[in-house]
Amino acid sequence: MVSVHSENIIAVDAFWGDPSNKIEVDAGDKNVPLTLQMVNARKEQIIGVRGYLVLPEGFEDSLTKSRFTREAVYVDPVPSGRSFTLHYLIDISDEIKPGLYKAYAVVYYKYYDEDEKDLVMSSSYVYFDIRVTGKSLASVKTEYKSLIPGMSNEVKIIISNDGTADMYNVMISLGDPDIPGVTLIDTKRSWQFSRIPPGTDVMLPILLQIESYAANKALRIPIDITYLDSYGQQKRLQHNAMFRIGTYITERIRIEVTLDNDLLSPTTVNQLKMVIRNEGTEPAYSVEAELTLPQSTPAFLTFVGKTGRWSLNELKPGEEQIMDFELFASQMASGKSFLLSLKLSYRDIYNNSYEVIRTIGIRVADQPLSKAFKITSEAYLTSGSINNVSILVKNLKPYTLRDVSITLESTASWLTLLEGAREYFKEIRPDEEIELNVLIFVSEQTFEKLSTVGYST
Repeated sequence: MVSVHSENIIAVDAFWGDPSNKIEVDAGDKNVPLTLQMVNARKEQIIGVRGYLVLPEGFEDSLTKSRFTREAVYVDPVPSGRSFTLHYLIDISDEIKPGLYKAYAVVYYKYYDEDEKDLVMSSSYVYFDIRVTGKSLASVKTEYKSLIPGMSNEVKIIISNDGTADMYNVMISLGDPDIPGVTLIDTKRSWQFSRIPPGTDVMLPILLQIESYAANKALRIPIDITYLDSYGQQKRLQHNAMFRIGTYITERIRIEVTLDNDLLSPTTVNQLKMVIRNEGTEPAYSVEAELTLPQSTPAFLTFVGKTGRWSLNELKPGEEQIMDFELFASQMASGKSFLLSLKLSYRDIYNNSYEVIRTIGIRVADQPLSKAFKITSEAYLTSGSINNVSILVKNLKPYTLRDVSITLESTASWLTLLEGAREYFKEIRPDEEIELNVLIFVSEQTFEKLSTVGYST
Protein backbone atom coordinates (compact mmCIF):
# COMPACT_ATOMS: atom_id res chain seq x y z
CA MET A 1 0.00 0.00 0.00
CA VAL A 2 1.32 3.44 -0.99
CA SER A 3 1.23 6.39 1.45
CA VAL A 4 1.02 10.04 0.32
CA HIS A 5 -0.01 13.47 1.66
CA SER A 6 -2.52 15.76 -0.07
CA GLU A 7 -4.76 18.75 0.60
CA ASN A 8 -7.88 17.34 -1.03
CA ILE A 9 -10.06 17.49 2.07
CA ILE A 10 -11.73 20.91 2.39
CA ALA A 11 -13.19 22.42 5.56
CA VAL A 12 -16.86 23.42 5.36
CA ASP A 13 -17.89 24.29 8.92
CA ALA A 14 -17.25 23.65 12.60
CA PHE A 15 -20.15 23.94 15.01
CA TRP A 16 -21.34 22.74 18.40
CA GLY A 17 -24.13 20.16 18.48
CA ASP A 18 -25.33 18.47 15.31
CA PRO A 19 -26.65 19.83 11.98
CA SER A 20 -30.28 19.64 13.09
CA ASN A 21 -29.70 21.22 16.50
CA LYS A 22 -26.70 23.52 16.83
CA ILE A 23 -26.10 24.70 20.39
CA GLU A 24 -24.61 27.80 21.96
CA VAL A 25 -21.56 27.32 24.20
CA ASP A 26 -19.72 29.44 26.73
CA ALA A 27 -16.66 29.42 28.98
CA GLY A 28 -16.65 26.55 31.46
CA ASP A 29 -18.85 24.20 29.41
CA LYS A 30 -17.85 20.53 29.63
CA ASN A 31 -18.52 17.50 27.40
CA VAL A 32 -19.78 19.68 24.55
CA PRO A 33 -20.23 17.88 21.19
CA LEU A 34 -18.19 19.52 18.39
CA THR A 35 -18.91 18.64 14.76
CA LEU A 36 -16.40 19.16 11.93
CA GLN A 37 -17.91 19.16 8.45
CA MET A 38 -15.61 18.52 5.46
CA VAL A 39 -15.86 17.75 1.73
CA ASN A 40 -14.00 15.11 -0.29
CA ALA A 41 -12.42 17.21 -3.07
CA ARG A 42 -10.65 14.25 -4.67
CA LYS A 43 -11.95 12.78 -7.91
CA GLU A 44 -11.96 9.36 -6.25
CA GLN A 45 -14.15 7.96 -3.52
CA ILE A 46 -12.40 7.76 -0.13
CA ILE A 47 -12.86 5.17 2.62
CA GLY A 48 -11.65 4.51 6.16
CA VAL A 49 -11.82 8.18 7.16
CA ARG A 50 -10.46 8.96 10.61
CA GLY A 51 -8.78 11.93 12.19
CA TYR A 52 -7.80 13.79 15.31
CA LEU A 53 -8.12 17.48 16.11
CA VAL A 54 -5.42 19.80 17.47
CA LEU A 55 -7.18 22.35 19.67
CA PRO A 56 -6.09 25.89 20.61
CA GLU A 57 -5.16 26.87 24.16
CA GLY A 58 -8.14 26.81 26.50
CA PHE A 59 -9.78 23.78 24.87
CA GLU A 60 -9.25 20.10 25.56
CA ASP A 61 -10.71 16.75 24.63
CA SER A 62 -13.18 15.63 27.33
CA LEU A 63 -11.77 12.10 27.20
CA THR A 64 -8.02 12.58 26.73
CA LYS A 65 -7.85 15.85 28.74
CA SER A 66 -5.38 17.07 26.11
CA ARG A 67 -5.37 19.55 23.22
CA PHE A 68 -4.81 16.49 21.01
CA THR A 69 -8.15 14.74 20.76
CA ARG A 70 -8.89 11.06 20.40
CA GLU A 71 -9.35 9.81 16.85
CA ALA A 72 -12.86 10.13 15.44
CA VAL A 73 -14.06 7.79 12.71
CA TYR A 74 -16.42 8.17 9.74
CA VAL A 75 -17.42 4.64 8.80
CA ASP A 76 -19.16 5.12 5.44
CA PRO A 77 -17.45 5.60 2.05
CA VAL A 78 -17.37 9.24 0.88
CA PRO A 79 -17.91 9.75 -2.87
CA SER A 80 -16.15 12.59 -4.66
CA GLY A 81 -17.74 15.96 -3.85
CA ARG A 82 -19.70 14.65 -0.88
CA SER A 83 -19.42 15.93 2.67
CA PHE A 84 -18.73 13.98 5.84
CA THR A 85 -18.42 14.77 9.55
CA LEU A 86 -16.18 13.92 12.48
CA HIS A 87 -17.43 14.31 16.05
CA TYR A 88 -15.59 15.12 19.29
CA LEU A 89 -16.41 15.90 22.93
CA ILE A 90 -14.70 19.10 24.12
CA ASP A 91 -14.16 20.90 27.46
CA ILE A 92 -13.91 24.71 27.35
CA SER A 93 -11.80 26.60 29.90
CA ASP A 94 -13.39 29.10 32.29
CA GLU A 95 -11.09 31.84 30.89
CA ILE A 96 -12.24 31.57 27.27
CA LYS A 97 -14.10 34.59 25.83
CA PRO A 98 -16.71 34.47 23.03
CA GLY A 99 -14.99 34.65 19.62
CA LEU A 100 -13.20 32.63 16.92
CA TYR A 101 -10.33 30.25 17.70
CA LYS A 102 -8.01 28.47 15.22
CA ALA A 103 -7.74 24.67 15.16
CA TYR A 104 -6.74 22.04 12.64
CA ALA A 105 -7.58 18.41 12.01
CA VAL A 106 -5.25 15.70 10.71
CA VAL A 107 -7.46 13.49 8.54
CA TYR A 108 -6.40 10.03 7.28
CA TYR A 109 -8.19 8.11 4.52
CA LYS A 110 -7.68 5.60 1.68
CA TYR A 111 -8.55 5.72 -2.01
CA TYR A 112 -8.01 3.42 -4.97
CA ASP A 113 -5.27 4.61 -7.35
CA GLU A 114 -5.87 3.44 -10.93
CA ASP A 115 -2.18 3.88 -11.84
CA GLU A 116 -0.88 1.94 -8.85
CA LYS A 117 -3.77 -0.55 -8.99
CA ASP A 118 -3.77 -0.43 -5.24
CA LEU A 119 -5.28 1.34 -2.23
CA VAL A 120 -3.33 4.45 -1.29
CA MET A 121 -3.19 5.78 2.27
CA SER A 122 -3.30 9.60 2.34
CA SER A 123 -3.63 12.39 4.90
CA SER A 124 -4.65 16.05 4.91
CA TYR A 125 -4.36 18.99 7.28
CA VAL A 126 -7.75 20.74 7.49
CA TYR A 127 -8.00 24.14 9.21
CA PHE A 128 -11.07 25.35 11.10
CA ASP A 129 -12.34 28.38 12.99
CA ILE A 130 -14.01 27.19 16.19
CA ARG A 131 -16.55 29.72 17.40
CA VAL A 132 -17.40 30.17 21.06
CA THR A 133 -20.81 31.77 20.72
CA GLY A 134 -21.67 32.64 24.30
CA LYS A 135 -25.19 31.82 25.48
CA SER A 136 -28.38 33.83 25.29
CA LEU A 137 -30.48 33.50 28.44
CA ALA A 138 -33.84 35.23 28.79
CA SER A 139 -35.34 35.82 32.24
CA VAL A 140 -38.46 37.56 33.51
CA LYS A 141 -38.69 39.81 36.57
CA THR A 142 -41.36 42.20 37.84
CA GLU A 143 -41.04 45.66 39.34
CA TYR A 144 -43.86 46.28 41.79
CA LYS A 145 -44.94 46.28 45.40
CA SER A 146 -48.00 44.34 46.52
CA LEU A 147 -50.84 45.02 44.07
CA ILE A 148 -53.78 46.92 45.54
CA PRO A 149 -57.26 45.49 44.92
CA GLY A 150 -60.16 47.77 44.03
CA MET A 151 -58.12 49.98 41.70
CA SER A 152 -55.82 50.02 38.65
CA ASN A 153 -52.13 49.23 39.22
CA GLU A 154 -49.20 50.28 37.04
CA VAL A 155 -46.48 47.62 36.99
CA LYS A 156 -43.44 46.81 34.88
CA ILE A 157 -42.39 43.44 33.51
CA ILE A 158 -38.64 43.26 32.92
CA ILE A 159 -37.21 40.96 30.23
CA SER A 160 -33.46 40.46 30.72
CA ASN A 161 -30.75 38.82 28.64
CA ASP A 162 -28.69 37.30 31.46
CA GLY A 163 -26.41 35.42 29.06
CA THR A 164 -23.28 36.28 27.06
CA ALA A 165 -24.72 36.17 23.52
CA ASP A 166 -27.15 38.43 21.66
CA MET A 167 -30.85 37.62 21.26
CA TYR A 168 -32.10 38.65 17.79
CA ASN A 169 -35.56 39.37 16.38
CA VAL A 170 -37.16 39.06 19.82
CA MET A 171 -40.95 38.67 19.95
CA ILE A 172 -42.68 38.95 23.36
CA SER A 173 -46.39 38.36 23.91
CA LEU A 174 -48.55 38.37 27.05
CA GLY A 175 -51.21 35.81 27.87
CA ASP A 176 -54.30 36.34 30.00
CA PRO A 177 -54.11 36.67 33.79
CA ASP A 178 -54.80 33.31 35.41
CA ILE A 179 -57.41 34.44 37.98
CA PRO A 180 -60.77 36.23 37.60
CA GLY A 181 -60.99 39.83 38.69
CA VAL A 182 -57.76 40.93 36.97
CA THR A 183 -57.83 42.65 33.58
CA LEU A 184 -55.11 44.07 31.33
CA ILE A 185 -56.28 47.56 30.33
CA ASP A 186 -54.86 50.10 27.87
CA THR A 187 -51.90 47.76 27.41
CA LYS A 188 -50.05 46.33 24.43
CA ARG A 189 -50.12 42.57 24.33
CA SER A 190 -47.02 42.09 22.13
CA TRP A 191 -43.62 43.72 21.61
CA GLN A 192 -40.82 43.25 19.09
CA PHE A 193 -37.11 44.05 19.53
CA SER A 194 -34.51 43.63 16.81
CA ARG A 195 -31.78 42.81 19.34
CA ILE A 196 -31.29 42.45 23.09
CA PRO A 197 -27.54 42.42 23.92
CA PRO A 198 -26.10 40.52 26.91
CA GLY A 199 -26.69 42.26 30.24
CA THR A 200 -29.53 44.36 28.84
CA ASP A 201 -33.08 44.77 30.19
CA VAL A 202 -36.23 45.85 28.37
CA MET A 203 -39.19 47.25 30.30
CA LEU A 204 -42.77 46.31 29.43
CA PRO A 205 -45.18 48.72 31.22
CA ILE A 206 -48.64 47.28 31.83
CA LEU A 207 -51.79 48.49 33.58
CA LEU A 208 -53.82 46.00 35.63
CA GLN A 209 -57.33 46.54 36.93
CA ILE A 210 -57.65 44.55 40.17
CA GLU A 211 -61.15 43.97 41.49
CA SER A 212 -61.73 43.85 45.24
CA TYR A 213 -62.71 40.16 45.21
CA ALA A 214 -59.25 39.25 43.85
CA ALA A 215 -57.62 40.28 47.15
CA ASN A 216 -55.12 38.01 48.90
CA LYS A 217 -54.29 35.95 45.82
CA ALA A 218 -51.23 35.16 43.74
CA LEU A 219 -51.39 36.30 40.11
CA ARG A 220 -49.64 34.73 37.14
CA ILE A 221 -49.43 36.25 33.64
CA PRO A 222 -47.95 33.90 30.98
CA ILE A 223 -45.23 35.37 28.77
CA ASP A 224 -44.16 33.82 25.47
CA ILE A 225 -40.68 34.78 24.17
CA THR A 226 -39.30 33.78 20.77
CA TYR A 227 -35.93 34.87 19.38
CA LEU A 228 -33.09 33.85 17.09
CA ASP A 229 -29.89 32.54 18.67
CA SER A 230 -26.28 32.85 17.47
CA TYR A 231 -26.91 30.32 14.66
CA GLY A 232 -30.13 31.97 13.48
CA GLN A 233 -32.19 29.14 14.99
CA GLN A 234 -35.53 30.12 16.48
CA LYS A 235 -35.86 29.54 20.21
CA ARG A 236 -39.08 29.69 22.20
CA LEU A 237 -39.37 30.18 25.95
CA GLN A 238 -42.43 30.33 28.15
CA HIS A 239 -42.19 32.22 31.44
CA ASN A 240 -44.61 33.55 34.03
CA ALA A 241 -44.70 37.04 35.52
CA MET A 242 -45.68 36.52 39.16
CA PHE A 243 -47.50 39.10 41.32
CA ARG A 244 -49.08 39.18 44.75
CA ILE A 245 -52.38 40.93 45.36
CA GLY A 246 -52.64 42.50 48.81
CA THR A 247 -55.52 42.66 51.28
CA TYR A 248 -58.51 44.85 50.48
CA ILE A 249 -58.78 46.80 53.72
CA THR A 250 -59.18 50.35 54.86
CA GLU A 251 -56.77 49.88 57.77
CA ARG A 252 -54.58 52.76 58.73
CA ILE A 253 -51.81 50.19 59.16
CA ARG A 254 -51.05 47.57 56.50
CA ILE A 255 -47.99 45.35 56.83
CA GLU A 256 -46.79 43.37 53.81
CA VAL A 257 -43.92 40.89 53.40
CA THR A 258 -41.71 39.85 50.45
CA LEU A 259 -38.66 37.58 49.98
CA ASP A 260 -35.66 38.73 47.93
CA ASN A 261 -35.23 35.24 46.47
CA ASP A 262 -37.80 32.43 46.45
CA LEU A 263 -35.56 29.81 44.76
CA LEU A 264 -33.39 27.75 47.13
CA SER A 265 -30.53 25.38 46.34
CA PRO A 266 -30.78 21.82 47.74
CA THR A 267 -28.16 20.41 50.14
CA THR A 268 -27.02 24.00 50.76
CA VAL A 269 -27.38 26.67 53.45
CA ASN A 270 -29.32 29.45 51.68
CA GLN A 271 -28.93 33.05 52.86
CA LEU A 272 -32.26 34.89 52.56
CA LYS A 273 -33.59 38.40 53.14
CA MET A 274 -37.21 39.04 54.09
CA VAL A 275 -38.59 42.58 53.76
CA ILE A 276 -41.34 43.65 56.17
CA ARG A 277 -42.88 47.05 55.39
CA ASN A 278 -45.75 49.23 56.57
CA GLU A 279 -47.83 50.28 53.56
CA GLY A 280 -50.39 52.10 55.72
CA THR A 281 -50.68 55.72 56.82
CA GLU A 282 -49.94 55.33 60.56
CA PRO A 283 -47.07 53.71 62.47
CA ALA A 284 -47.21 50.20 63.92
CA TYR A 285 -45.78 49.61 67.41
CA SER A 286 -44.41 46.53 69.20
CA VAL A 287 -44.18 44.63 65.94
CA GLU A 288 -43.42 40.91 66.41
CA ALA A 289 -42.83 38.53 63.50
CA GLU A 290 -42.70 34.72 63.67
CA LEU A 291 -41.89 32.62 60.59
CA THR A 292 -43.02 28.97 60.63
CA LEU A 293 -41.59 26.28 58.34
CA PRO A 294 -43.63 23.36 56.99
CA GLN A 295 -43.42 20.36 59.30
CA SER A 296 -42.17 16.99 58.05
CA THR A 297 -40.08 14.02 59.22
CA PRO A 298 -37.29 14.24 58.27
CA ALA A 299 -37.37 18.02 57.83
CA PHE A 300 -37.25 19.42 54.28
CA LEU A 301 -36.30 22.92 55.50
CA THR A 302 -34.39 23.85 58.66
CA PHE A 303 -33.36 27.16 60.21
CA VAL A 304 -29.59 27.57 60.58
CA GLY A 305 -28.38 29.76 63.43
CA LYS A 306 -31.19 32.23 64.23
CA THR A 307 -34.76 31.05 64.67
CA GLY A 308 -37.53 32.69 62.68
CA ARG A 309 -38.51 35.30 65.29
CA TRP A 310 -37.92 39.04 65.18
CA SER A 311 -38.91 42.06 67.27
CA LEU A 312 -39.12 45.27 65.24
CA ASN A 313 -40.51 47.75 67.79
CA GLU A 314 -41.84 50.65 65.67
CA LEU A 315 -42.52 50.49 61.92
CA LYS A 316 -43.36 53.91 60.47
CA PRO A 317 -45.55 54.50 57.39
CA GLY A 318 -43.55 53.62 54.28
CA GLU A 319 -40.72 52.16 56.38
CA GLU A 320 -39.34 48.69 55.76
CA GLN A 321 -37.09 46.40 57.76
CA ILE A 322 -34.88 43.66 56.32
CA MET A 323 -34.70 40.37 58.21
CA ASP A 324 -31.69 38.14 57.46
CA PHE A 325 -31.97 34.41 58.04
CA GLU A 326 -30.57 31.12 56.75
CA LEU A 327 -32.40 28.00 55.62
CA PHE A 328 -30.95 24.58 54.89
CA ALA A 329 -32.83 22.69 52.15
CA SER A 330 -32.35 18.91 52.22
CA GLN A 331 -31.80 16.69 49.18
CA MET A 332 -35.38 15.40 49.58
CA ALA A 333 -36.67 18.97 49.11
CA SER A 334 -35.16 19.06 45.60
CA GLY A 335 -37.74 20.10 42.99
CA LYS A 336 -40.50 20.82 45.56
CA SER A 337 -42.44 23.99 46.51
CA PHE A 338 -43.37 25.05 50.05
CA LEU A 339 -45.52 27.65 51.82
CA LEU A 340 -44.07 29.45 54.84
CA SER A 341 -46.42 31.09 57.35
CA LEU A 342 -45.49 34.46 58.87
CA LYS A 343 -47.51 35.64 61.90
CA LEU A 344 -47.33 39.39 62.51
CA SER A 345 -48.61 41.07 65.68
CA TYR A 346 -48.54 44.83 66.38
CA ARG A 347 -50.30 47.73 68.16
CA ASP A 348 -51.60 51.03 66.85
CA ILE A 349 -51.32 54.50 68.36
CA TYR A 350 -54.39 53.79 70.54
CA ASN A 351 -52.79 50.58 71.92
CA ASN A 352 -55.21 48.33 70.03
CA SER A 353 -53.72 44.90 69.19
CA TYR A 354 -53.71 43.31 65.72
CA GLU A 355 -52.56 39.97 64.36
CA VAL A 356 -52.27 39.04 60.69
CA ILE A 357 -50.97 36.00 58.82
CA ARG A 358 -48.96 36.28 55.60
CA THR A 359 -48.06 33.31 53.39
CA ILE A 360 -44.72 33.17 51.54
CA GLY A 361 -44.10 30.69 48.72
CA ILE A 362 -40.62 29.29 48.04
CA ARG A 363 -39.20 26.69 45.66
CA VAL A 364 -36.21 24.35 45.88
CA ALA A 365 -34.27 23.83 42.65
CA ASP A 366 -34.24 20.38 41.12
CA GLN A 367 -30.97 18.45 41.55
CA PRO A 368 -30.96 15.35 39.32
CA LEU A 369 -29.63 12.21 40.96
CA SER A 370 -27.44 11.63 37.88
CA LYS A 371 -25.08 14.29 39.23
CA ALA A 372 -24.43 12.01 42.21
CA PHE A 373 -22.33 9.55 40.19
CA LYS A 374 -19.20 9.37 38.10
CA ILE A 375 -19.38 6.40 35.73
CA THR A 376 -16.32 5.33 33.72
CA SER A 377 -15.07 2.44 31.61
CA GLU A 378 -12.05 2.00 29.36
CA ALA A 379 -13.24 -1.11 27.58
CA TYR A 380 -12.15 -2.13 24.08
CA LEU A 381 -14.54 -4.69 22.60
CA THR A 382 -13.90 -7.52 20.14
CA SER A 383 -16.44 -7.96 17.35
CA GLY A 384 -18.15 -11.32 16.89
CA SER A 385 -17.55 -12.38 20.49
CA ILE A 386 -18.71 -11.99 24.09
CA ASN A 387 -16.71 -9.37 26.04
CA ASN A 388 -16.32 -9.10 29.82
CA VAL A 389 -16.45 -5.35 30.60
CA SER A 390 -15.72 -3.56 33.87
CA ILE A 391 -17.71 -0.36 34.61
CA LEU A 392 -16.78 1.77 37.65
CA VAL A 393 -19.43 3.78 39.54
CA LYS A 394 -18.29 6.38 42.10
CA ASN A 395 -20.48 8.24 44.64
CA LEU A 396 -19.69 11.97 44.28
CA LYS A 397 -22.03 13.05 47.08
CA PRO A 398 -20.73 13.89 50.59
CA TYR A 399 -23.25 11.46 52.10
CA THR A 400 -24.14 7.77 51.80
CA LEU A 401 -26.62 6.83 49.05
CA ARG A 402 -28.91 3.95 50.08
CA ASP A 403 -31.04 1.41 48.18
CA VAL A 404 -29.33 2.13 44.86
CA SER A 405 -30.58 0.27 41.78
CA ILE A 406 -28.56 0.67 38.56
CA THR A 407 -29.87 -0.38 35.15
CA LEU A 408 -27.62 -0.27 32.06
CA GLU A 409 -28.96 0.02 28.51
CA SER A 410 -27.09 -0.02 25.19
CA THR A 411 -27.48 2.89 22.75
CA ALA A 412 -26.17 0.94 19.73
CA SER A 413 -27.92 -1.84 17.78
CA TRP A 414 -24.68 -3.77 17.29
CA LEU A 415 -24.09 -4.15 21.05
CA THR A 416 -26.11 -6.48 23.32
CA LEU A 417 -25.95 -6.62 27.13
CA LEU A 418 -26.07 -10.25 28.29
CA GLU A 419 -25.44 -10.25 32.06
CA GLY A 420 -24.96 -7.66 34.79
CA ALA A 421 -27.27 -5.03 33.26
CA ARG A 422 -29.14 -4.63 36.55
CA GLU A 423 -27.50 -4.38 39.97
CA TYR A 424 -28.71 -3.43 43.45
CA PHE A 425 -26.58 -1.96 46.24
CA LYS A 426 -27.78 -1.50 49.80
CA GLU A 427 -25.56 1.59 50.14
CA ILE A 428 -22.68 3.43 48.46
CA ARG A 429 -20.56 5.55 50.81
CA PRO A 430 -19.04 8.97 49.90
CA ASP A 431 -16.17 8.58 47.37
CA GLU A 432 -16.72 4.80 47.33
CA GLU A 433 -16.19 3.22 43.90
CA ILE A 434 -18.05 0.04 43.02
CA GLU A 435 -17.42 -2.22 40.04
CA LEU A 436 -20.05 -3.59 37.66
CA ASN A 437 -19.03 -6.64 35.64
CA VAL A 438 -21.06 -6.84 32.45
CA LEU A 439 -21.08 -9.38 29.61
CA ILE A 440 -21.49 -7.69 26.22
CA PHE A 441 -21.89 -9.32 22.83
CA VAL A 442 -20.65 -7.34 19.80
CA SER A 443 -21.98 -8.37 16.41
CA GLU A 444 -19.65 -9.40 13.60
CA GLN A 445 -18.44 -6.89 10.98
CA THR A 446 -18.32 -4.15 13.63
CA PHE A 447 -15.08 -2.17 13.36
CA GLU A 448 -13.80 1.04 14.99
CA LYS A 449 -17.15 2.09 16.41
CA LEU A 450 -17.88 4.03 19.59
CA SER A 451 -20.94 3.40 21.73
CA THR A 452 -22.30 4.70 25.00
CA VAL A 453 -24.21 2.72 27.58
CA GLY A 454 -26.99 4.72 29.21
CA TYR A 455 -27.92 4.18 32.83
CA SER A 456 -30.81 4.90 35.16
CA THR A 457 -30.68 4.96 38.95
